[in-house]
Amino acid sequence: MDHGDLYLDGDVKAEVTPWISSKHNMGMAFNRSTWQDIQHCSEFFCNYDDYNWDWSLQHISQGCLKHKLYAMVMKGPRVFHIGECGVHHKKANCESTAVISKVQQAM
Repeated sequence: MDHGDLYLDGDVKAEVTPWISSKHNMGMAFNRSTWQDIQHCSEFFCNYDDYNWDWSLQHISQGCLKHKLYAMVMKGPRVFHIGECGVHHKKANCESTAVISKVQQAM
């Protein structure tokens, strides 16, 4: 598959799917009413025993919000994760140059 095709006009380039914290936690936006719904669940969000905001959001989507969260996901992403090191990734070489090059080639 030529990933460059994901950025050309034509076919359907997005899908709507249930929001999953491990898949949809970068480049998020939501409207005011969704924000207000999240605020109403602040007790559940802030007291959920985790260290990742996306897990807390998943928790309230499953148990507090009136309607589960959905994501409109672009087939050709507009946001890329280029970090090689951090909380979840422990590498000796944290250089992001190779990852950035791969993203540039995909576009």
